[in-house]
Parts: sequence; C-alpha cells; structure tokens
Amino acid sequence: MDYDVAIIGGAFSGAATALMLKRRCPNARVLIIEKTTEFDRKVGESTTEVSSCYMTRILGLTHHLGHHHLPKQGLRLWFSQHPEQSFDDCVELGARYGARLAGFQVDRATLDTHLLEEAVKAGCELVRPAKVTSLQLHDGGEQVNKLSHSIFEMNSEQSARVGW
Repeated sequence: MDYDVAIIGGAFSGAATALMLKRRCPNARVLIIEKTTEFDRKVGESTTEVSSCYMTRILGLTHHLGHHHLPKQGLRLWFSQHPEQSFDDCVELGARYGARLAGFQVDRATLDTHLLEEAVKAGCELVRPAKVTSLQLHDGGEQVNKLSHSIFEMNSEQSARVGW
C-alpha cells in the first residue's frame, strides 16, 4: 500500500488531522491506524471557548456538538467547606454573564467516533484494529510502516509505504 501520510491513532487528534489534510489536499492518500475496535468511555471532558471555536468553525462539528453533547457557559467552579455539603450550598465562582462562544461537555467516545467517521467519509483509509509493529525511517523519500491487525479473528501483517 502506498500513502502520502500515515496517522497513528484515530481518536480526536489523529482524526482531526486526517480530516484537515483531506480538506486541504483532497488527493492526498491518508492512512489512519487505530489500535482499538471502538473507543472506550472516558471521564467527561469539558472544552474551552477556544477549542469549541476550532471544533465548530474549523472542523465543522457544530451540528454534532449541539445535538450529541451538553453546552456549557464558560468555566465555573464550586467550593465546599466539608465533603457532605450539598451542591446547592457550595460557593460558585464563574463568569457573571454567559460566554459569547459556547463550550461543551463532551462524551469523548462519541466525539472521537464521529470525527473518525467524518475522516473516512472525506476519503481517508482506516485500518482498525491495528498497531504499528515497526517503523523504518530513511532520509527523504519513502518510509515503511509494518502493521499487524486482526480481521475476523485472523491475524495478518502488512506493510504500508508512506512519503516523508
């Protein structure tokens, strides 16, 4: 297999990079190598206004974020004087007014899955589950990544040639 770019890891960073590469260079041959069959649940993550701006305006995830994740209004903190104190009785610290740019409380597994699907729709090739077992770097030119992956319970090994 010959590719211009191989991205190791298909979660948010890898999928976002692949998607942006395909948008900028539609003819680029992009391979995404993801080790898991599906993304695990993670502790909830909260975005800042800057990262939300990137996800909505650059990646085009406005609809997905608005319909599948929780909006939030800036950074807010709650302090208690003792562990048993109810949430309603805690002291709150946060912005006085709503943020001009929405932030989101995201389910990372849902977000990562959606973004990876968007990268594949854009024309990236996905190998999953797979892991890179060796990487040979040479000055300039072609690089060789050896991959191992399972397809229907059968293990196979293949190589991918990638530009440098």
